[in-house]
Amino acid sequence: MRFGVVAIAGAVAAGIVCGAALVREARAQAAEPAFSARQTGAGGAAYRAACGRCHGDTLVGRASHEEGIEAPTLKGPQFQAKWRGKTAKDLYDLIRDTMPGDKPGTAPPATILGAVAAILQANGRADGGEGPDVAAEDLIRIQLK
Repeated sequence: MRFGVVAIAGAVAAGIVCGAALVREARAQAAEPAFSARQTGAGGAAYRAACGRCHGDTLVGRASHEEGIEAPTLKGPQFQAKWRGKTAKDLYDLIRDTMPGDKPGTAPPATILGAVAAILQANGRADGGEGPDVAAEDLIRIQLK
């Protein structure tokens, strides 16, 4: 009888430990992904090369009637208010479908992902350090605030 009680107590304890580990793993998987430091660095370079001409190297936007450019700011309160409640995937999809302005829909996926990383970082989003890179399919889990 004593052996049975000890065995049951051991099984319950093991279940609690395993359950706690599963909860921690589920929380980690559900956590909002963060672009790696490598991605944000490469993203800044991609942004400057592909987007900087119109939106400015510092993301403040630009308007030039002579050149026919009217590019909105991509950082700060105005940008944040416009994108609040949307996801990084929404931003990715807009860039994919409308940029560059002179050849919409032609930007390579890696350039778009890099631009999204740079834009989010410029708006105060911390990078994930040496963590894993964010894939395009993970963008739906990044809420813009």
